[in-house]
This record gives sequence, structure tokens and C-alpha cells, in this order.
Amino acid sequence: MKFQINTRTIWEVGQRTDKSGMPHQEDSLYPQSGRDNAQERLFLICDGMGGHAAGEVASATVCEAMAKSISAADAEGAFPVRTFTKALNSAFDALDLLECDEFRKPGTTLAMLKLHADGAMIAHIGDSRVLHIRPGADAASTRLLHITSDHSLVNDLVKAGELTPEEARRSSQRNIITRAMQPRLSPRPEADLYNTSDIRTGDYFYICSDGMLEEMDNDSIREIFSREGGDIDKKREILTRATERNHDNHTAILVEITDVEQGQVLSRSVTGLVTPEVERMARKAAAQSPELAEKPEVISAPGENSHKSGAASRKGGGGNIWAWVIIVAIVAAAAVYIFTIMNNRSANRSAATADSAAQHDNTEITANPSGNILPEADAQPEPPREKRQATSVKKKESSPSGSTTREPRKGKQEKAESPDETEERRVIREPSPNKNINNNKDDKSAPSNAPEGKDSKSLFI
Repeated sequence: MKFQINTRTIWEVGQRTDKSGMPHQEDSLYPQSGRDNAQERLFLICDGMGGHAAGEVASATVCEAMAKSISAADAEGAFPVRTFTKALNSAFDALDLLECDEFRKPGTTLAMLKLHADGAMIAHIGDSRVLHIRPGADAASTRLLHITSDHSLVNDLVKAGELTPEEARRSSQRNIITRAMQPRLSPRPEADLYNTSDIRTGDYFYICSDGMLEEMDNDSIREIFSREGGDIDKKREILTRATERNHDNHTAILVEITDVEQGQVLSRSVTGLVTPEVERMARKAAAQSPELAEKPEVISAPGENSHKSGAASRKGGGGNIWAWVIIVAIVAAAAVYIFTIMNNRSANRSAATADSAAQHDNTEITANPSGNILPEADAQPEPPREKRQATSVKKKESSPSGSTTREPRKGKQEKAESPDETEERRVIREPSPNKNINNNKDDKSAPSNAPEGKDSKSLFI
């Protein structure tokens, strides 16, 4: 994916002070506040743990190490999990070099958004959040597509049904977190990861420390990020006013997706499935149906900027999306068709095999006078008794001497057989429903076919 974005930052101390009464900021962010850059694709917020020594040092250390490691990769390229894992380990390594009291280690949370060629990766440790928001016309139609789940004691109690979300927001234990980044931890805590490619023009990503949420719930966020909330500058102004009386440090990054090109992701998702012939068919169908090339509704803030971004999105290849949708549909239909044919062929072969076996089992076997076993179709039946007698009389009459002719003897004299003894002898073997066709009396078993607060954030361990 290729993105065009707008970004704004909020970095406020609130009413937080150090021991001498001076304002004290323990939050760190990347890029730094005031350096809004539309070319940036990495966004980090780290909230130093209050009540621990040098929380601001820990947050700054993690921000710098993560940014340095990730910025070395291609900003517009893919971002595999191993690249994130390498960056996270480099941040832990940097924390391990800090000199600190073993019993009062500095610590920090982590919230990350990384836009890349395949979409976006969201990662977090602790109670700093990342939200993916799709604005609607008003608060009711605005969707919170993803919200990270806090690693905190009160959130665990909410999941267990011990607290309601409102009780958790007011609880005196709301600053106790269950996962954080600290020096010399073994094992090192893991980050929760979330990947998405469902990103549209007009979407927002909202990265924030928990200080931004002291007096704000999800309904308030929907209202601010709806189209009624205005453009990105208006939203930043509303958020700043809403948090100016917060006690804790509060930091936020707003990322607005002003345009996104999604065709590349769709092409990668069907690599190896789309043949040139199918691709030509899809392009021909798109060319014959101009309405397929129209861009779906673009959600953006009202005003001049939204008109410009909407125009830009219509130029961004919306027709390619529908063309690839058609390709995927054709491939799916072809796959179903081939699967059906293969199933039919398999069923036909099974039926033919069963018929052949049944025909073989029901074949009649005949023993001829010479002892050879022949199929009944090849056996020559003897003539009826009356016909044999008539033939014998005729031979006697045709003898020139008027006497009965006898055939020469072969070996011992054979006993004359009476007509009753020369009756047709036929042995027929038919399958018995109560016996094995192979007459294997010893095999008594057959194979079975049966299937089988946050004035002082603390870490709770």
C-alpha cells in the first residue's frame, strides 16, 4: 500500500510536577512534537512510569532505539514481524545499559503504529493505546475498528467481570500496569501485535498515552473523530481543550489517511492464482462496464481539503480495485468448477469399480467333462437325451455291414454309461450372503471402515 497522510501531535505536561514542584514530563514520542512530517511512516509513544526513578530516561531510550532500528528499513516496503522483534530487542538492550537501582528500575510503556506496503502494524506494551477509527457522518456512525487492550490491573478485572468500564476508569488502581519495558528483565515481556490491510481514505489512527483518557471514553472519541468534528486541526484543538485540566502527562499523535492505493496488496494476495488469460478477461469486463471503475464513497472531513483528497483518491486507481475483485471472483468460480469435476470423476470411478466387483462375484462357473473350468458363456452344453439317442440309431443304420460300429478302446475298457448317467453336469458357484466370497473360513474378522489514576504509574507483577 502507498499512503498519503496528515499528522498532528499533542504533548502536554498536565499538572504533573517533580519533587521540587516543577513541571515534569515523562512521556516521549516519535517523531518529536512539532515535527509533523507527511513522509513519516513510524509513530511511537512511550509513557515513562511515574513513581520509578528516571521514567523519562526509560521512555526516551526506548523511543530512540526503536526509531533507529526501524528507520533503517525501507519506509515504503514490507514490515515483517522479525523486523519489529529485532527493533524491540534493541530497545531492551539499550535499557539494560542504564545504571539504576535494582529495586527501583525505570520503566516505560510502548505504543507503535507502522504503515507499510501491506497495511499497518500496531504494537503495544502497557496501557498506552492505539485506535483505528473510521469516521462517519456523526458519532453514531463512526466506527472504532480496533482498540488495543490495556495491560493493566483494572482491565483484567473488567475482563473477569469484577468491574465495569466506568468503575475501572474511576478506580484508584487504574495506574497499576501488568506489563512494561524495564532493564534486565528475564524473560522480556512480549508486545501484542495487530496487523490490518483494511485501511481506507479518511481513516484515522489515534496513538495516545493513558493521560489523554482521564476524562474521555469511547463515545467522546467517536464524537470528536466523526466528520462533525471537523478536519484534523479542529480535532487536535478539541482534544487539547478536553485534556487541559488532566493531572497526568498526556501525549497523542493523530494520523489521517488522506489517500491510499490498495491495488498492490490485492495483486499480492492472488499471486500464483491469476493467469494472464483470467487477467485479460477481468480487464475486458472492467472496460465494458465503466461503472466498475468508479471509486467507492470516500470518507473524509468536510471542507476544501476533503474535496481535494476525494479528487486525489479518484485518481488513485479505484478502478484497479474493482478489476482485481473481478479477478478474484473468476478464480474462485474456476476453483469451484474444477473441484466439482474432480469429485464427479472420483465418484464415477468408484461406481465402476463397484459394478465390476459385483459382476465378477456373480459369474457362473461350469465344469466341462474334461475337468476344465470355463465361464458359462464359453461352455458347450450337451444335447438333450432324445437327440443323442436318435443320433446313435442313425449311425447304426449307416454302417455298410449292417452291424453296429464301435470305437476303438483306449486303455482300460470304460464302463458304459447309461443315458441317466450322461446327463448334463454343471457346477454353478454363486455367492452366498452368509459366507465370505473368498471362502476364508479362518478369517473371522473383517477390516472396519468406522471413522474415528495516574499520578504514579506502578508495575504489578
